[in-house]
Amino acid sequence: MDVPVYPGYPPLNSTDANADIADPLVRFAHIEALAARGLLEFAIIDPGSVNFTLATTTSDAKPAGTYMNPESHVRHALDLAARHGLHPAYAIYEPGFMRAGAALARAAGIRAPVYRLMFCNLFAVGFPPRPYALSAYLSLLEEEAPGAPWMIAGVSADIRPLIGETVRRGGHIRVGLEDAPLGIKTSRRETSVGIALSLGLALCFYFVTVLANTLKSRPYLYPEAILWSPNLFFELLGLWLLWRVARA
Repeated sequence: MDVPVYPGYPPLNSTDANADIADPLVRFAHIEALAARGLLEFAIIDPGSVNFTLATTTSDAKPAGTYMNPESHVRHALDLAARHGLHPAYAIYEPGFMRAGAALARAAGIRAPVYRLMFCNLFAVGFPPRPYALSAYLSLLEEEAPGAPWMIAGVSADIRPLIGETVRRGGHIRVGLEDAPLGIKTSRRETSVGIALSLGLALCFYFVTVLANTLKSRPYLYPEAILWSPNLFFELLGLWLLWRVARA
């Protein structure tokens, strides 16, 4: 079994218009560096922008942010993929992402993109994980990019009801910490819980990175193994949480 490992890139939100990452050269600099070293097979590109409105939003709620991927950024990332011979990996949050991504891929003359069909419950984005939604996406994919590889994924959504049909139709399954609620119940405390978990994850990875860098002059302590230990730990944690959800 192959396990593709690839980096993401910093999200550009509507409140970050003046941030450094508004420059695609800055936003994708780490992707460029890794590709130049021959360490990537995929180039993650989200070919569109979207408002992450909560499905349970209220009249007095703070307006949701906009996750932005201007076409100039998409074209820059596709040019990077073309120069390094990478497959673009598209996250398809809306049907328009698929149409725009396919059109831009044809224009760039790049290798076939991988289409990751995103299903959402927590956010009022795209489709919920329903059979009609999978059929609609695949009908559009057949028109825009016949024969392209594809997979299903979720954002705090249970995609298990779609797995059988996905496998039957030749698709793949993306699973991970983003795909299911993992037993964390949705409530008004959700934002606070999410922030705390994110900070905890970031601090854990930062600490391990610093530790591995400190030990790089002592190869007998295997600093490269220490650097990868959080990935193994959180993969096992994710499997355990998914097991809990399956039993619930």
